[in-house]
Amino acid sequence: MGRRASENRVLPLKRDPDANQEKLLQAAQKLFAAQGPGGTQIAQITREAGTGISMFYRYFTDKNDLLRVLITQFLDALDRGVDEALAGVERKTPIEQLFTIRKVFEHVIGMLVSRPDLTVLVYRAGFDADETIESLIRDRVARIAMDIASHIARAEEAGLVVVKQKEVLGHAAVGLALQVANKLIQEGTPTLTEAVDSCTRFTLGGLLVFCPPQVFNQIFPAIQFMLQPDLNAAPPLNPVEV
Repeated sequence: MGRRASENRVLPLKRDPDANQEKLLQAAQKLFAAQGPGGTQIAQITREAGTGISMFYRYFTDKNDLLRVLITQFLDALDRGVDEALAGVERKTPIEQLFTIRKVFEHVIGMLVSRPDLTVLVYRAGFDADETIESLIRDRVARIAMDIASHIARAEEAGLVVVKQKEVLGHAAVGLALQVANKLIQEGTPTLTEAVDSCTRFTLGGLLVFCPPQVFNQIFPAIQFMLQPDLNAAPPLNPVEV
């Protein structure tokens, strides 16, 4: 059975001089996810946070300003994680470079699932967020997609694939991760491991279409084996005829 966003665990507050600001941010993310930014009033946020309205205006100019801070913090963390997942990829073997995509999915889906309130926020932002918030989300998601596109470009430089629309594939990977993570949050299935595994297989299987014939012959047996580790069998020794 799915979990309502309002029932999600709120992370512990940071113990610093801006504890009141953090209380407001956490209260807002909970209310926004449960009833949408348009259905949430500043008075509700301050009541949930246990602060006064004057405290709200000490930190934020309006409700959308608070929403921008929430989204920016969240997507900053996603950005950093993708960078860490791809760190040193240029020193890996061509096959290892392809499979770094799993590390990206592990981070992105894991991060989305660990912050369900904010994931629901990002997922449904287009329903009632103002234009500046929608633009912020589009731009930041595009940045993450570009990181993935750059990874695909490195695979192309290594001679593994030939892809004209790298950005499209980057956006497809991000969209897939967001959709699967939202399903996990709302319905409790699949498990995080199953989600990462499915997204990795789907993406790598799709990338095979972009392999030059000679490369396909060389790497398909290894990829087939790596995508089906439960078979407990050695990869085929002979290349696949195409």
